[in-house]
Amino acid sequence: MTSPAPKARAGVDVAKIIFRAIPEKVIEDLIKRGDIFFLAGAFSVEDQLLKAYIERIDGAVDSVIGLPKELTKRLIKQVEARTR
Repeated sequence: MTSPAPKARAGVDVAKIIFRAIPEKVIEDLIKRGDIFFLAGAFSVEDQLLKAYIERIDGAVDSVIGLPKELTKRLIKQVEARTR
């Protein structure tokens, strides 16, 4: 008996964050607090210290946070369609 071929899809989602100038004091506070050392990309768009300096986000916020929901849904649908 042969096992079915694995079903896989891949995709890329791009998001860009544009910041205003971040004061040295804010950067020092972020470093002192220390959590930036444990975050992907060294910051969180939800961080109260940084939020005020985000000018805009081009793309989906969930892509910045970690998992692009729309892309994930689309890829799951593509895999499901191939199994029918």
